[in-house]
Amino acid sequence: MTEQSTAQRINALMRKYGFRRADLAREWDMSPSSVTQKFKNDRFTLKDVCSIADIFDVSVDYLLGRSEEAAR
Repeated sequence: MTEQSTAQRINALMRKYGFRRADLAREWDMSPSSVTQKFKNDRFTLKDVCSIADIFDVSVDYLLGRSEEAAR
């Protein structure tokens, strides 16, 4: 089993559902470059992670790498 960062897990979900970073920028009401920085530095706030979990209907534990099971 390989360790995946939060950014890698989010990227995989985005690819799976055809979601772009620009879509996240709209959801979070921020610039696309700010979203890109979050991914580049793998720096997501708890609010970000909760929002992504809601968007993709996955658990926060999955996004944080505490579980391999994505379902809530």
